[in-house]
Amino acid sequence: MWVIQEAVFSKGWDQKAFCGDLEIPYVIIHVSAEWISYQRWSAFPTKRGLLPAITLAQARGEANHTTLEDLLLLTAHFQSTDPRDKLFALLGFAAECQRSIGVPEALQPNYLISASEAFARATRYFIESSQSLGVLSHIGIFSEFRERCESPDTEFPTWVPQWHRGKPLQRTVTLASFKDPGDWVHRPVPYSASDNSIFMKSGPTGSSKILGLQGFRLDRIKHVSPVITAQQYVDFSLVSVMWREYASKLVHYPTGESLLRSFSLTMLVDANIQHEVASKDPKHDADFASYLVTWDVTKLSNLGKEYHDALLLNSTKGDGHRYGVAASNATVGRSFCITESGWMGICPPTAKPGDLICILFGGNVLYLLRRKRGHSIFIGNCYIHGRMDGDAMREQIRRHSPAEAFELR
Repeated sequence: MWVIQEAVFSKGWDQKAFCGDLEIPYVIIHVSAEWISYQRWSAFPTKRGLLPAITLAQARGEANHTTLEDLLLLTAHFQSTDPRDKLFALLGFAAECQRSIGVPEALQPNYLISASEAFARATRYFIESSQSLGVLSHIGIFSEFRERCESPDTEFPTWVPQWHRGKPLQRTVTLASFKDPGDWVHRPVPYSASDNSIFMKSGPTGSSKILGLQGFRLDRIKHVSPVITAQQYVDFSLVSVMWREYASKLVHYPTGESLLRSFSLTMLVDANIQHEVASKDPKHDADFASYLVTWDVTKLSNLGKEYHDALLLNSTKGDGHRYGVAASNATVGRSFCITESGWMGICPPTAKPGDLICILFGGNVLYLLRRKRGHSIFIGNCYIHGRMDGDAMREQIRRHSPAEAFELR
C-alpha cells in the first residue's frame, strides 16, 4: 500500500520500474496502462496485471481530489502486511483529509485498535458524512459473500467491509458491475431505490459492532438459483436454464412489461455494456434477440410462435456479443432469484429463501437482510427489476407504512 504514496508524492517523472534485470521508465508504464484502460479491452489477456499501474497513474493525477471511500475501491487489489494500512496509507491524499481541520477524528490513524474497529469507524464516518449507504456496496468486493456467510469472521460485523482482503475487483449491483478501477470512481450509479432519501439512524445502539438503520421490508426471496458461472455464458446455457427453471414459471410481470423483456433486462441488472441504462437503449431488444439466436432460440420453453418469429426477425439488427458480455459482467458470481411477489432479480450467491428484501433509507439499491435472534445480518445488495427507481419507496409512503428499525450486526 505504501508504494502508492511514493508514486503520488514523488516529483517529476523520473521513477523507474524494475522487473529482474529489466528497467523501465515508469512514464512508459503509465501511458501504456492509461491507453489500455481507455480502450476498455475487457478481454486483454494481461489487463489484470496492469491494474496497479493504472491505479498509480490515476492516483497520481487525482491526488487530493478523490474521497477516501473511492480510493479504497481504486486500490482494492493492493496488499498490506498490517490490514489497518489498507485504510491508513491512503489518508495522506484523500480529499476529506486535506481540509484545514486535518484528518477527521473517526479516520485518525490508531494502531491501538483492531482492524475491525478501524474499519467500523470509517464505515460509520462514510455513512454519516455522506448521508448515504453507498459504502455498504463495498461488501462483497473485498470479501467473498460465501466466506462471510458460511464461515463468518465474528470480529467483523457483517455491515463492515473487509478492505484488507485484497482480491480482484468483483461485481456489485450498486456499481453497475464496472470492471476498471476508474469506472468505480467516476461512473454514476443508475439506481435510486430509496428515492434519494437520506440516511436515518434507528437510534443509539450502545455497541460499535451494531449499525442501526431505518427502512421498509418489501418482499422475501422465494427461489434462488445456483451461483452463475462464466462457463454458462461460454456455452450459452445460462439463459435457457434461468428461463426454464425460474422465469418462465411466472404468469406475467408486475410492471406490465412482457415477461421475456423483463427477464432480458434482469440479466443485465438494467446496465448495458457501456454502463448505460439498458431499458432505454434502443439496441437492447435486438442485441438480446441476436444473443438468443446465436445460441438457439427454439430451446426457450413456453414461448409462442409469434415470439420466436419476432426474435428471429429482430436478431439480424443486433449484436449478441454485446448482450452476452454485459450479462456476464452483471451476473457471474451471483444468483438469479424470484421473490414471493413474483419479481425477478440478481442477488448475492448466499441468498436463501426467506431472506428479506429491504429499502434502507440512504441506499440507492435494495438490500438483503437475514433475521437472526432479534437482529439482522447483512447479506448484500441486490437488483430487483422494476423496484430500483424509487417506485417501491413511494408506494410505501402512499400506504403510510411505518418505517422499521433494523439492527445490523
